[in-house]
Amino acid sequence: MSASNENKSNYQDPCIGLPENTEYPFFAYGFFKSDELAYGKIANFVVSKPQPLTVEGLLYEKDGLPIFVNKYQDNAKRFYPILGELIFFCNEETCNGKRAYRKIANIEPGKLYCWDTIDIRKDGGIQKANILVACSNLLSEENAVNGAIKLKGIDDRYFPDKGVAWHGYKDILFTKGMEFLEKKFFNQISFLSFDEGYIYKDENLYKLFSLQMAYAFLWTIIDRHNTIKYRINSDNLKKQREEMAKDVLFRKAIEIIGDSFNYNFPEIYASDSAASKSFNGAKNNPVDDWYKKIEMYYQVRCNIVHRGKAGLDATDFPKLRGAFLDMFAIMQYMLRIELKRDLKGNEYTEEKALEGIKSLKGFKLQFKRFVNNG
Repeated sequence: MSASNENKSNYQDPCIGLPENTEYPFFAYGFFKSDELAYGKIANFVVSKPQPLTVEGLLYEKDGLPIFVNKYQDNAKRFYPILGELIFFCNEETCNGKRAYRKIANIEPGKLYCWDTIDIRKDGGIQKANILVACSNLLSEENAVNGAIKLKGIDDRYFPDKGVAWHGYKDILFTKGMEFLEKKFFNQISFLSFDEGYIYKDENLYKLFSLQMAYAFLWTIIDRHNTIKYRINSDNLKKQREEMAKDVLFRKAIEIIGDSFNYNFPEIYASDSAASKSFNGAKNNPVDDWYKKIEMYYQVRCNIVHRGKAGLDATDFPKLRGAFLDMFAIMQYMLRIELKRDLKGNEYTEEKALEGIKSLKGFKLQFKRFVNNG
């Protein structure tokens, strides 16, 4: 192992520090590959097209995150070729490996990953490269990653013809999870109505409970997306939402579907406070404006997750329905653009990516009372 001393201790630090030699290229096997969610973090520092290569080791998946175990960390007799990309960074004062590795370190938590150096066979010679490996605190006595699944030939989701590969577009939450929400809720939402004559009718409550479950599950998917793309450290979820607010794809999706939710429900009250989160169109501060949009949707999520919505009024149902419809369409659009293909490997076009948003826009036009009435 050749990780620097600063990386071997203090697992409380959300930043894992830098590798010993920042002039070495980076071997990416997970979400930093050029077609994955987090590549945008380092794209501006990449000097040439990433090169597909393999290294020997074992690959695990822990709650959606790929984790590499170097063959020197494991006493197993068999190792697999792990598919990834060798990424070279520019070497200038304002664009260099140190800056690129700092971007990588800021997204990774010290509790999961540590730096190591590996030798890669390339062009008939040996190229040294930095790689993220499982921290020792994750490994069992048998040097397996605790609480993780070893990716091997049994599960062909992760296995092309040669070697072991991890792909974000095959994540079950991003694929089957979104598919489930679309079929069971998004496509059926127009048939849901709310009888305001007697709010506590069983039929009303069952609809409300169903929407709460759907919206909570949708935020599970959102949290996984934000964790991989923006920041893995779960101790700062606010930072994830701040970065999402700056994301051009999120902003584009909001602009397409319109802003009816924020403007029709300018205040969302927290379940544990008399204070409210309000959206008042902070036109003088565009960044704050976008962040407030996310916080409104997030506050609805908090209200149903923390103790749930048991006492309700006539506005709870349309608020929850509006938040679910908007955030589902936003996430479907973002995931399709970011992951570029479906579970079968078929590429998404811009037209395909816009399907959910167009469906939502059509729904809003058809049901003009959507936001103000159940």
